[in-house]
Amino acid sequence: MDNETKILVLLETLVSDVGALKTGQERLELRMEGLEQRLGSVEQRLEGLEQRLGSVEQCLDGVEQRFGSVEQRLDGAEQRQETIQRKLDRLHESVIRIENEYGYKISILFDAYQANKDSYMTSNQRISVLEEGFEKLSLEVMALKTKI
Repeated sequence: MDNETKILVLLETLVSDVGALKTGQERLELRMEGLEQRLGSVEQRLEGLEQRLGSVEQCLDGVEQRFGSVEQRLDGAEQRQETIQRKLDRLHESVIRIENEYGYKISILFDAYQANKDSYMTSNQRISVLEEGFEKLSLEVMALKTKI
């Protein structure tokens, strides 16, 4: 083969290789366009997710604020409960003090009441006996007056 033929064969090979490269490049370009389209849809989906994430964050902020409010209310309730507990403790101490101070006095008054009651009952019994004796004497005096 002469040089011209070799060059011609090389040129034909080169032309076919360039054609194959162009075909490959066109396929790559089509694939790139497909990837770009898919990438565009992925970007749109990401934007949608970002929006949803933003609304979730807003909801979480609202929940956090409500939770803070509930925490404050619970703290207030705990303080009120502690105040009530302190007042109950003081009341219990007062009751114990009153029982200690006045329990003995009340016991003495009750014992005196019982003694007076017993004395009154005994006196009532004696008075009843005396009244019966007086009635008998009155009847005897009346009987004697009628005889006289």
